[in-house]
Amino acid sequence: MEWFHKNRRYWRTAFLILLVLAISGPWAFDLIHVPSQYICSPPNIRLNGDFCGMPFSVIGHFTIILFPIIGSISTGLFTGEVSPGNFLVTFFLPFLPLLPFLTTLFLIPGRDWRRWHILHLVVLGLVAALSLFYGLASLLRPHASLRVWGVWLYFGLAASMLLLEIDVWRKQGIHV
Repeated sequence: MEWFHKNRRYWRTAFLILLVLAISGPWAFDLIHVPSQYICSPPNIRLNGDFCGMPFSVIGHFTIILFPIIGSISTGLFTGEVSPGNFLVTFFLPFLPLLPFLTTLFLIPGRDWRRWHILHLVVLGLVAALSLFYGLASLLRPHASLRVWGVWLYFGLAASMLLLEIDVWRKQGIHV
């Protein structure tokens, strides 16, 4: 893996580009009941029987829930209905898929600082586990299991980058 170690700036940039593709791909489907004698109009696709589905990506997720989350959290903090612990979980979890963008953007210029790299590894591990869980949950819904390619691409990217970044640490002789 010497090629990655020497050209990690380019591979991290390629990772970011593919990550944009993964979060814009379908992660789930919003099911809509449409009797089978009618066709599903785009962007909906026929999933099975009497159901069509509209692909739902992480980007779509943020555009729909971002403002209600911010409004409810800010109201809850001022009224005392939301504790600081709930605030962190409620605010942090929806943004978890975007954290690899921030950590990778910081590492692209070549700033391989130990603490930032540890944070990057932790973030990659968390998002790999989250996307694997989400992808495995989609296998329980046979109508969408193979059509949610965005989540599987995201998992593959996060897991492979985690392994490659661990190799960078090993080559640099840094031990956690």
